[in-house]
Amino acid sequence: MPPYAKKREEGKLSCRENVFVKCFYRFSLVSAQILLLVMTGLIAIDVFARALIGRSTMISQEMAGYLLVAITFLGLAHTLREGRHITVEILTSKLSPHRQRQLEILVFLMCIVFMVWLTWTTWSPFADTFATGQRSVTPLQTPMWAVYFFVPLGSGMLTLAFVIELIRKIGNLRAPGSTDLGSKPGPSPKPGEGWGV
Repeated sequence: MPPYAKKREEGKLSCRENVFVKCFYRFSLVSAQILLLVMTGLIAIDVFARALIGRSTMISQEMAGYLLVAITFLGLAHTLREGRHITVEILTSKLSPHRQRQLEILVFLMCIVFMVWLTWTTWSPFADTFATGQRSVTPLQTPMWAVYFFVPLGSGMLTLAFVIELIRKIGNLRAPGSTDLGSKPGPSPKPGEGWGV
């Protein structure tokens, strides 16, 4: 998303709301980065262990799989904010900028409904494994609730991110220069920017 668009959209939120939103997206980014470093470190240690003593640490492969899931879901919200989710623009690129914004709002509403359902659905396995105390059958005996927790957490964060961006887009649709639904407020975003769906 270009700087002028970010500045215009952020102006639709109060100062306190902006602080919360910035902290929220920063948590999404930093938490994923930290876990990525941990995963990389575990894999590196296992590689050196195999090279030096000819034995695996027996935990890196298992933990890398768990961490990969956590990294993926925790980073979804930040990825949405940056407009880096995969998009298909064969048809939408032919619409006017204002019609694109209107379609974005519709798509975001559909995404919110889907993500609420996904968050609710993925909460059940987490709750079940937490209640039963289920652990993995590996030597590490990892509590499975700690693994499942990242899926509803990341899904819930992405749901909130969709809501935040939807509010911004609705405010942007009503920005000065947009006197009716057929007007075209502001310059057109570059391909791939602003379509974080």
